[in-house]
Amino acid sequence: MNMLQRATVLGFSMGALAIAAPAAMADTHHEQHKSISSPWGAAKADLIAHTKDGKDGKHGDGVFYGKFFKAAGPKGAVSASLISAAD
Repeated sequence: MNMLQRATVLGFSMGALAIAAPAAMADTHHEQHKSISSPWGAAKADLIAHTKDGKDGKHGDGVFYGKFFKAAGPKGAVSASLISAAD
């Protein structure tokens, strides 16, 4: 398995954790940052998940999920992001 495949698997596994953990609780925030580098290239993955129940009286409720991935190697580079939000 090459580095890009490993980094992609890491990104998807981080997503599953971020969706499952905040769903069970109110007013949660989860961030995860991973970086990897080698002589053949580098990769970085970031994940943010946030839920708010709106019970503080200041702000409404909602859910935010963002996943960002970047990789570069001798044969090129790739960048991807996914953002989802709901009230």
